[in-house]
Amino acid sequence: MDSRTLSAQSRSKVTLILGALLLMSSIGVFVFAPATLPEYKQRILALASALLCGLSAHFLTGHIKVENKPIKATGGVAVFAVVLWWWLSPWAPVSVTDQLYRVRVTVLDQQQVPVEDARVWSSIGGEPKKVAGGWQLDIPAASTPKNGKLTIYASKETTFLVGQYDVQLEAEENPAITIQLKRDPSASIRGMILDSSGRGLAGVRVSIAGYEKETTITTATGNFTLSAHAAYEQQVLLHVEKERYTPENQWHPAGDEPVMIVLERE
Repeated sequence: MDSRTLSAQSRSKVTLILGALLLMSSIGVFVFAPATLPEYKQRILALASALLCGLSAHFLTGHIKVENKPIKATGGVAVFAVVLWWWLSPWAPVSVTDQLYRVRVTVLDQQQVPVEDARVWSSIGGEPKKVAGGWQLDIPAASTPKNGKLTIYASKETTFLVGQYDVQLEAEENPAITIQLKRDPSASIRGMILDSSGRGLAGVRVSIAGYEKETTITTATGNFTLSAHAAYEQQVLLHVEKERYTPENQWHPAGDEPVMIVLERE
């Protein structure tokens, strides 16, 4: 088998593979792709489709015995240009979305007073902008979930208040919502109680000031976990005690950072 025959067989395989990819991508675009996409996604899809069509045309000219290299190259480039132009035209199978939801957010504290220094964000990202009386989130329709649902969150870190609101984005392009902030006491606190030599102390009673009835006992390695009855990063006062040791009180923020407390023998 000479090199010319091998070259023809290779072109046939490449043409077949590209044809299959072109068929699958066409089915994906016309059957499964959304009607609109954000501009950068639509441009990536347009470039990929044009490149695939151009390569297919280039190898197809060789498969049908067109051996003139300038013609082969020109044919591939021409197909690439035509397909790219089609994707960038108003007749593209997937167009660039221009629908924009403008969600107006008002945040209230526990006394129903508007909060001007809250932090606001959404479950799909996006940077909120401050407007009179609240915030505005500009959300492109193409970036919303398929069911149109998203969650808007708000918090005021200095008072450890949080809140959220589930929004259903439908026909109304300018929905207005109000988020009621409230206390979130769901954080826990964990850590280890040590003796003066750095070894974990078992059997130490650990409690939160104001919640002494919910005392926990440290494990054999001196570890404990306890409901903080506070928000994440909120300071709580821990009380630890064990017979023959001097009791200790220590402030520590609730949340992920473990606390270590050393007890000294009496």
